[in-house]
Amino acid sequence: MTITGKGAKLRARRVVELSDNAVEWLLTCQRKSIKQARKSWHRLRVNCGYKLVDWLSDTLRHTALSNHLAAHQNEGKTANWAGNSPNVLHKHHKGLIQVDNALAYWLVTPSNVDEQPVPKAA
Repeated sequence: MTITGKGAKLRARRVVELSDNAVEWLLTCQRKSIKQARKSWHRLRVNCGYKLVDWLSDTLRHTALSNHLAAHQNEGKTANWAGNSPNVLHKHHKGLIQVDNALAYWLVTPSNVDEQPVPKAA
């Protein structure tokens, strides 16, 4: 997926690799009505231990960054993927997620959101 400079955090165009589960979520949302997609999304948030009032607009981005860094153990790859610097990753995302939990994160899909064991936030 290509992110234009207009839509990118640092206003620079970059190509981002989407995970298989991200593609499945996007395709599911495309095929569902807004109401159905919101129900699936709500189930995922509840299963993760979040209350609606706890959910901030950048929660997904920060969660993905922490899980990408933990799963790949490669600051350069994660920094490039996210359009961040390694310093930002160290300051805000390093060491927050255990590797096994990060690997499980990338397996959560709309079809298994109710069965997949999702680690709760610490």
